[in-house]
Amino acid sequence: MELTKKPFTFADMYTDDLVSAHHFLLRLNKLLVWQDLEVILKKAYSVGSSSNGRPAFGAVLLFKCLLLQYFYALSDEQLQEQIQDRLSFRKFLGLGLEDVVPDATRFCRFRKALTDADIWDMLLFQVNKQLQKHGVLVKTGVLVDASLTEASRQPKGKTVYNLEDKTDTAITPSEQIENTTDAGVDLVKCTGTADVDARWVVKRGKFCYGYKQHVATNQDGLVLGVQTTPANKHDSPCFIPLLNSLEIEKDMLVMADKGYKSKKNDAYLKQKSYKNGILHKAGKGKPLTAEQIAFNKKISAVRFAIERTFGGIKAWFKGVRARYLGLAKMHAQHVLQAICYNLYRVPNLLPAIPKQTK
Repeated sequence: MELTKKPFTFADMYTDDLVSAHHFLLRLNKLLVWQDLEVILKKAYSVGSSSNGRPAFGAVLLFKCLLLQYFYALSDEQLQEQIQDRLSFRKFLGLGLEDVVPDATRFCRFRKALTDADIWDMLLFQVNKQLQKHGVLVKTGVLVDASLTEASRQPKGKTVYNLEDKTDTAITPSEQIENTTDAGVDLVKCTGTADVDARWVVKRGKFCYGYKQHVATNQDGLVLGVQTTPANKHDSPCFIPLLNSLEIEKDMLVMADKGYKSKKNDAYLKQKSYKNGILHKAGKGKPLTAEQIAFNKKISAVRFAIERTFGGIKAWFKGVRARYLGLAKMHAQHVLQAICYNLYRVPNLLPAIPKQTK
């Protein structure tokens, strides 16, 4: 059965006023309807008791723990220590001073349960649905882009790169960079001890081994949807599946960089009655017209918001590198970062929620 809280003590009463009621975490507690999230969480995690008699913790409490972990860029072990030491964490979780704190292995098992049940996208959707009700997440346009996340375990030793068509011709990194004009060129994974789901890709003349998060945001940069692929996956094929996962009204402007430009994507936007905001790409012997150049400048002036999103995720939540191994777990990381980013931005978008302190 679920952990039963101990009665409210004099110590809890004494410390009740030590955490400001305007603290970001306590305001966040009132902003979200946790019961709605619990319905989704229980699809993956049913509370029980362990064979050794250790207390069981509810799904909402453990999910809040994962949010704290990403808000403050903590490891599982650091998260356990901080919950034990910080009053604001305990109050956010609804734990008294004498209540038992989940150990680090609980967080790992809970995260795996949610990953195995494949419910991360449902959680992001539910959080966004609640933010919409508060008037925070307004869809006036959709921005689409991708960002690389370096794998935590890269191949060791001498590396040989092969072209994506898997021909027998091996090339050196310098030759690949010299022959590469598009950062989206796909490379196959090299052999060696590494995260087996990650792949190589060349970006701005440098090789990166890892994953790519394909993200759709609104024009404020709040994340609407996420797809995770190996780094060598080209952007263009991910465009339609990503948009299909969202609820977009007709006549909505969908903006993306030239990496998403294709006849198939253009036809999709027309079929769905979305406004086409994909940047034009010059072809061989076909330079852009003055009208296309002006269009690109107009769209580029708006697309900075999604670049700010990637920058915020990397700076606030240490999203540059992978925390886990494997594609499914990396998708969990990307979605958790997206949820936390949206909630982190709330103080600046909703006047009723004061700025948070870290």
